[in-house]
Amino acid sequence: MVVKAEPLHIPEADTEPEHAQRVLRTAHRAEERQYLRSQVCWFHNVKLGFYNTRIQNFVSRLTQKIMAAPSSKDATNLVGTWTLNRKLSDDPDRIFSLQGVPWVVRKVLQYATLSLEIKQIVSFSDGTTAELKANDSGLESPADAITTLSIKQIVRPGGFDSEGTYHVDDKSYDFSLPIFGDVKMKLRYVNVADIPNEPLRQRLEEANPSKIVIGEDAHNPGKGWEARVVWAFELVNGKRYLTRNVFTSKDKQNVEARMVYNYHD
Repeated sequence: MVVKAEPLHIPEADTEPEHAQRVLRTAHRAEERQYLRSQVCWFHNVKLGFYNTRIQNFVSRLTQKIMAAPSSKDATNLVGTWTLNRKLSDDPDRIFSLQGVPWVVRKVLQYATLSLEIKQIVSFSDGTTAELKANDSGLESPADAITTLSIKQIVRPGGFDSEGTYHVDDKSYDFSLPIFGDVKMKLRYVNVADIPNEPLRQRLEEANPSKIVIGEDAHNPGKGWEARVVWAFELVNGKRYLTRNVFTSKDKQNVEARMVYNYHD
């Protein structure tokens, strides 16, 4: 007598007992609740940060003198604290979007206080160095020396502070920035007459007696965007301010914006 063997049934690899599936579903729901709680806490902390920042800004106005740039300031001496003036600046959101900055981060930056604390060291051809003070006059011949800018960017709230050393020597350096990621960047002194953008050149000729500004080239290979930035001074509503004109391009898209900064003595 021949017994016909029944085919052996092997469960699928992803088949699990019902009890195990309930445990997994419970764990997944717990993870989701934990994630949602973390997001709520994050937004709550950011909201509190905004209120704290507004209080700090109010106190700062009482203790510090915030003003347009002194007439002695030019691009060869940027020593001091510079805070973004949102009322006079363009909205940078389109630039941030083109650069791949996440939406949540862009919203935080939209309301945060952004400040730049700049120190400056000059290395001369004879081997000597000098740290410039805020009230020092600018360099007469910046091409004969190498300027090193130590820039600390403070973002309140948000936790996107960064600090870096930048050489104004027309050489490319690699930087890893909290907001923009890995960026190749170089800075150099530029004569105002050599700026190809005619409307910008005309504005800068009026407010930069030395006729020298800083040109910055930045490139993020991973995200595919490039940016050209001009650090200079301009007359805005009859007052002289430090400005950063940013021209960003990616995939044949071009966006530009002007950032205007108050000076703190």
